Amino acid sequence: MARAVFPSLSRSHAQIYEQDGQVVITDLGSKNGTHIGSHRLQPHTPTIVPDGALLRLGHVTFNVVKEQA
Repeated sequence: MARAVFPSLSRSHAQIYEQDGQVVITDLGSKNGTHIGSHRLQPHTPTIVPDGALLRLGHVTFNVVKEQA
């Protein structure tokens, strides 16, 4: 489990994991939201993250790039 310290992130903001070769993110009911691109995710709903997608958790933005085997 990775932990990041940023004021706009909740202590338990989102869960990111790999399942069946796909990257999946679940917003854990965060105050500032979790977004894929401009789409805000519904809390507690696992969502597949497309390769190269821009993720925003609160005010923190990063790209998800699947490592090639």
